[in-house]
Formats: sequence, C-alpha cells, structure tokens
Amino acid sequence: MILTATVVQLKPSAKTEAKQRKLDSIASSFTGWTKVGESRMDQIILDELKLDDFLNQTYTDQDIRLSLYVGYYHSAGKIGAAHDPMVCFPGQGWKISDKKTGVLTLKNGQQISYASMIGQLGQNRELITYWFQSYDKTNDNTFSQKVSLFIKKLLGQGEDNAFVRITLPIGSEPLPAYQKKTSGFIEVFYPVFLDFIKAD
Repeated sequence: MILTATVVQLKPSAKTEAKQRKLDSIASSFTGWTKVGESRMDQIILDELKLDDFLNQTYTDQDIRLSLYVGYYHSAGKIGAAHDPMVCFPGQGWKISDKKTGVLTLKNGQQISYASMIGQLGQNRELITYWFQSYDKTNDNTFSQKVSLFIKKLLGQGEDNAFVRITLPIGSEPLPAYQKKTSGFIEVFYPVFLDFIKAD
C-alpha cells in the first residue's frame, strides 16, 4: 500500500482541464429520440453537487418520454460528489423496490454495468436506471467507481467521471417493455457520450 501511494504521488496526473465543448453540444437528439424539454436546476443544488458540467433533459421516441440526467466532473478530486439514488430518492420520500444490478452489452460490443430500481412517490412509479462513469468504464456503485478511477489515475489515463441516470415513468404495460425502452436509449446515447468523454 505504501509503494502504491508513493507511485500515485510521483506519477503525473492525467489532464483535468475543462473540455473545449459542453455536454449540451451532444444533447439535442440521439438516433430515434428527440429532445423535448430541459429541466433547470437551482444554484444551491449545482453548488452542492460541485458540478463541472451537466445535462438534465427530456427525450421522446414519439411513444414514450424519458429523462436523462448526467452530472459531469473533470477531475478525480471530485469523485463521490454525485449522490447515490439509493440515498437521495428515499430521502425525498420515494419508496424503492426491485433494486438490481446488471450488464448491458451494446451492439458495438461496449458493456454498461448499471443499477436499476423502481421508485414510487404517491401514484407515480418510475424505472430508474443509473451508473457511475470512471473515464471510459461504467460502474454500478460508487465504490467500484472509485477503484476504477484510482487505477486509471495510476496509469495516467483520463480522470473524467460522471453520474448518469435515466428515468422512465411506468404505466400499464409490463415492466420488461420499459426496460427495453431504456436499453434502446442507452444503445444510442452511450457511444456518443463515450466519444465526448474521450475528446479533449
């Protein structure tokens, strides 16, 4: 452990300066999905989350609407600033059920390690799917994100990290129909998002 800590201190950090473009430059639409709304966030929330960049958008495929939130950080020094939904949703009165983790393999071979759950507040039920990004790797929990980003920093790779959450209102259809919609959105969103992460 001492040797590892010494190497980390001596090794130059990966570049952490701000990107040349903002996240909203990729957010107008994704194949098959059109942006139909944008939710503002209070400055007190922005300050609390210590965001370097973010998206908080609504999209439709003409059949259903979903919400995308991305909290983005340029530096490993801010890892852990994002709030885990398992903490913040119950804290706001939501009842949580069907918590699970999984791996989604995209058509291009990329794999997304994610967590999902059902949130209910009054009569409203939502499928909440999320992950913690550590540069080019996805993680289904904050601990594995920290380990992943520690290794990437040790190797001199990128320090960009993010929290990604996709929320889909649940209606009368069976749950797999909503899970399929979420997977379809991730299929077209994630490659674009990953290209953004890797760009200067």
